Amino acid sequence: MSQAAPERLVANRYALEASIPRQGRAGVVWRAADLVAGGAVAVEEIEPGVESEAECNARWSRIVRGARAAASLDHPGVVRLYDVLLDAGHYFVVTELADALPLDELIDRHGRLPPRRVARIGLEVLDVLDAAHRAGLAHLDLQPAHVLVTPDGAVRLAGLGLAEVLPPSRPAPAPAPEQLRGEPGGPPADLWALGVTMWMAVEGEAPFGDGGAEVLYGSPRPCQHAGPLAGVIEVLLDKAPERRPPAPETRRRLYEIAEGVGPLGGDRDPAPASTSTSTPPLIAVVPGPAEAATAALARAPATTGRAGAAVGRAARAGAAAGRAARAQARARLESPGWRRAVDWLLDPRRRGLLVGAGSVLLAVVSFALIVAVIGNPAGSGAQRRAQVPPLPPVTAAPQTSAPATTATTATTTLPPTTVPAVPSGWTLYADEASGYRIAYPASWEVVRQEERRVEFHDRSVPTVLRVQWRPAPAPDPVAAEQQSSQQHAGFHEGSYRQVGLQPTTFQGRPAAALEFTFLGDDEQPYHAMEIGSSTPAGPGGPGSWVTIFVQSREADWGVAQVLLQTALSSFTSPPT
Repeated sequence: MSQAAPERLVANRYALEASIPRQGRAGVVWRAADLVAGGAVAVEEIEPGVESEAECNARWSRIVRGARAAASLDHPGVVRLYDVLLDAGHYFVVTELADALPLDELIDRHGRLPPRRVARIGLEVLDVLDAAHRAGLAHLDLQPAHVLVTPDGAVRLAGLGLAEVLPPSRPAPAPAPEQLRGEPGGPPADLWALGVTMWMAVEGEAPFGDGGAEVLYGSPRPCQHAGPLAGVIEVLLDKAPERRPPAPETRRRLYEIAEGVGPLGGDRDPAPASTSTSTPPLIAVVPGPAEAATAALARAPATTGRAGAAVGRAARAGAAAGRAARAQARARLESPGWRRAVDWLLDPRRRGLLVGAGSVLLAVVSFALIVAVIGNPAGSGAQRRAQVPPLPPVTAAPQTSAPATTATTATTTLPPTTVPAVPSGWTLYADEASGYRIAYPASWEVVRQEERRVEFHDRSVPTVLRVQWRPAPAPDPVAAEQQSSQQHAGFHEGSYRQVGLQPTTFQGRPAAALEFTFLGDDEQPYHAMEIGSSTPAGPGGPGSWVTIFVQSREADWGVAQVLLQTALSSFTSPPT
């Protein structure tokens, strides 16, 4: 639950509205209105702690340098930094209000994540870190709270360039041994923190106990659930920075796990060697007029002056370019390339993105940000600002409504499961009538509506997992799901939009995946996916038709994707 903000206006510009249920580096995060540029932003309020005026001045200079470096980084996976200021004895960090869920909250709500999904998250974080390191910038405060998972499953990284904002009494939650020894941190420290972050995601707990002594002199807890990811994490947590693998080697090993290839990933040969330092892109960047605007902005000088004397406006010049880029994105979505993108997503090796099958990751254009540094007057009570003027956000092009058609070219394979896998924080449900078993979050409520249908409800948000079966297999899974699509369309008359209907296989048997959106009773947009497959025949009969369904608000869809993936991995058919 968010709290009402006190009536406060920060720097005569940002009106605090409500707290966001997310813990920041060392303080509370507010949703705020930008009264100058318009729109909503995230404002993190941090108490600097007790320090002298000289210490405050010296740290402020480092904060400005970090903000400048972070703002110059052009990468779509970075949460944009708009402003850093010191007002009334508190630091305020103003960033883009990302529609995403922090990784630590994702873990708290749904338990540990599958190793391949964590490897995919690690790849995306590593891509941002590598870009920052090549630009001469280290994060030095990487933690699960700074890894944001968006509704479409992409990953955004927050906190770049802001390690110096932390008060001296509040060190980073995952410091490397060299940081604890007071040595300068660098890229190896970020790789250590990446290992800690992936450990927490896959194991559901921190690798070390409280205090730095265990980090300096002890060993991490043994991996219990990391599977093939364990070896990668262990070498990243080497106490000697020089022995930690560099980014290209870490990327190769994570790629093998995420894609299920090579000796670490399983049963296929490694991907061919390449001189590229990036993994296959998850987000298509549309070139066009925005590039010229980006180059012009990068050459623009920073604005300087006293606090409140000026607000940088160079970034506003990108508005027209942003609109042109969005038009190109719409054209791309309407082209045959859309189907090729779906085929890529439905590749069986991309299990981490499987539950998003049929949805295209829409094109995003990233812009360079320019820092305008305003003054550094003496005295801790003065207002100081290292400002990054916000660019107009690039919004995804709206999807066009598509008829309920059956795809015949793209297929994918859902992960086979022979033994139920129950993650930490989940529990196993066994259906008495049919005998199937499936895991669900232990904090959820089990609601049985009919003899052949059961629903699991999140108690805090309107996310639903449903399993339904009938005692007869479906000869054509795609036709069965097409009929289901028509039923959903009738139930959500007027707002139903089919996103995709694809043939697939589930646990080695023919299946189909239906994805759609609709407006809920609360007038909010919802997203849903349904997997239908027949269970094996046996002495007891010809088998059954089973559908596994999840729906959530569009804003929670990133979490729902992970939920569905885990539920599918845990499902076991009725005994034959």
